[in-house]
Amino acid sequence: KAKNFIEGYSQIRKLEENEKDSIKVLSQGSALRFLLTRVFDFLNLTEGAIVKIKDPVEYLKRLEFHEGVKNYNDYFF
Repeated sequence: KAKNFIEGYSQIRKLEENEKDSIKVLSQGSALRFLLTRVFDFLNLTEGAIVKIKDPVEYLKRLEFHEGVKNYNDYFF
C-alpha cells in the first residue's frame, strides 16, 4: 500500500529527500494517535454511546513496526 501510494503521489509531484526522511516520524505519529484514541475509548466507555470499541493492540503493533524502520525504503518490502 505504501509503495503504491508513493508511486501514485510521485506521478503528480516528486517527494524531496527531507519529505521521504519524514515518512517514519509521520507514520509513528499517526499510529500513536489512533492507538491513544482507541485506548481512550476503551477506558472511557459511556453507556449508550454509539462508539464501537476497537482493539488498540493493532496500532501498538504498527507503532512497534515503525520503530524498527531504518529509512523510507523499508516501507517498500
